[in-house]
Amino acid sequence: MRFEKGPKLGAYENVWHSDVTWRACPSLGSVLQAIEVPPVGGDTLFADMGAAYDGLSDSLKARIEDLRAVHDWIDTFGLGMDPATATPYGPTSRPWNTR
Repeated sequence: MRFEKGPKLGAYENVWHSDVTWRACPSLGSVLQAIEVPPVGGDTLFADMGAAYDGLSDSLKARIEDLRAVHDWIDTFGLGMDPATATPYGPTSRPWNTR
């Protein structure tokens, strides 16, 4: 699959996200290799969501334990595809805490 920016597809990757969580079997992680880095901008940040969860209070962990997360890419990357091509890729619902 290749995504090219255009009038219907902008820079959606420039917000907090985790790669391909919408797949039925998402990847374990992401790898980034910078071939050429601009002198300003182009920053990439990583967040440890396991550590974020560990920092929650026990009462908040209990409140959210049975919640599910819906992962959908149609309103972002899917905008650049025709519906027949985009449909097999989401949305996906799974327990949010899959540790």
